[in-house]
Amino acid sequence: MQFIHKLLLILSSFIALTSAALSTVALSFQPPEQTVNRYSEPRFPKERIPMWKQVEEAIGKGLPKTAIEKLDQIIEQSLQSKAYPETALALARKIRIESDIQGGDTDEDISQMRKAIETAPEQVKPALHAILGHWYWSYFESNRWRFQQRTSVAGDNSEDIRTWDLKRIFKEIDKQYASSLANSDTLKAAPISNFDPLLDPGSYPDSYRPTFYDFLVHQAIEFYATGEQAGVKRDDAFEIDANSPALGPTEDFLSWNPQTTDADSPKLKAIKLYQELLNFHAKDESPDARLHVQLERVRFAQNNALGEEKDARAISLLDDFAQKNAKHPLSASARAQWAGILMGQNDLEAAYEVALQGKNAFPESIGGRLCHNIVENIL
Repeated sequence: MQFIHKLLLILSSFIALTSAALSTVALSFQPPEQTVNRYSEPRFPKERIPMWKQVEEAIGKGLPKTAIEKLDQIIEQSLQSKAYPETALALARKIRIESDIQGGDTDEDISQMRKAIETAPEQVKPALHAILGHWYWSYFESNRWRFQQRTSVAGDNSEDIRTWDLKRIFKEIDKQYASSLANSDTLKAAPISNFDPLLDPGSYPDSYRPTFYDFLVHQAIEFYATGEQAGVKRDDAFEIDANSPALGPTEDFLSWNPQTTDADSPKLKAIKLYQELLNFHAKDESPDARLHVQLERVRFAQNNALGEEKDARAISLLDDFAQKNAKHPLSASARAQWAGILMGQNDLEAAYEVALQGKNAFPESIGGRLCHNIVENIL
């Protein structure tokens, strides 16, 4: 998953538990000695920073029940002060620690999170749904071969994840991401900075994904775009034609209503989410989020479209984007994408020229650095 604005902290924050069972389901970890330092950062209210430190100290001393007691206090206080992201993090930490006491069974983590969502305040549920979706996905990644070997059972409604097939696990992940976006108006009004307790800073500035809605939508899109989705493709699966509005001007893309019998298509869902994001940011004072989504849409379409024309159409869009937004740092990102396509065509001379322009225009931007790397690889 490329160029994620912010990565979920939840799984990596449990490195202090040191359970081998937990380590198999995490996407990434930070070194254990960094854990306490993370809770010294100003991402929590000052009055609760000592409490988070006490949680980590208790875990380090092998006192999980003490850590749980502190987390219960944090949950109560954060709810009272309406610090809902902090509440979500504390709930997730508590579930992981309780599971570790019972032997680190990931299945139990997921079961307990489902129960927590049922009773959680509405303001906390979007974050918990996103966390659960991420936990499901991590479980799948650690047990991919098991899911791929299982055959589908019609009418299987078991809640035991150990019996699920590929179609069922993807259905559940989809359900969690969709649930996380259910109250979209509230999410759109929530600045991403409010959710710092849940998130680690990414490469891009907050202005590119300024709300929690942006973050959750991109999480969902990343899931819908994964290659593993091909394992549950229907006979009448929706496919993106290279000549469709998916690789057309933004205006055409926004007015596009793909006709298909595959209403549950992950690709179709991703397209609709990109349309929603572009409409959401259409009248933003800052162009950052809108331009960033435009580039991501082109990348998604070019990666997933079928037809010989997809590279040429993507390049045309990126060229137009770079020219119209020549004074914006994202023009360098457009050139990096453009140069990447040219490299795939083995047109290294053209790729060099395109990347060099992006490097020289905005050398300190993310796109500029990507262009620099392309130039260095070609030389």
